[in-house]
Amino acid sequence: MIWINILIVTGLKSYSTIEKIIKPIKDHKITLEKASVSISAFISEELTENILKKNPLSEYDLVLLPGFVQWDTTKLEKKFSQSSGCNREV
Repeated sequence: MIWINILIVTGLKSYSTIEKIIKPIKDHKITLEKASVSISAFISEELTENILKKNPLSEYDLVLLPGFVQWDTTKLEKKFSQSSGCNREV
């Protein structure tokens, strides 16, 4: 079994649902970050950047963002991949 450290960013309405889903998962370390927007799809690039800045990204193997965000994540991917000294994708 491969141990994976995962950071999940979500909105207020889906937070409790995701929390229940990940609670029984013991094979991986999963951190759930609550963005200050009600609907996950409305998480802005700026809000996401602030959340990522406060987390030690070098500790994570995977960062999951809501699938319906309305912006291209490439800019943040490049910024945080370079600043964390790793080649992981955000």
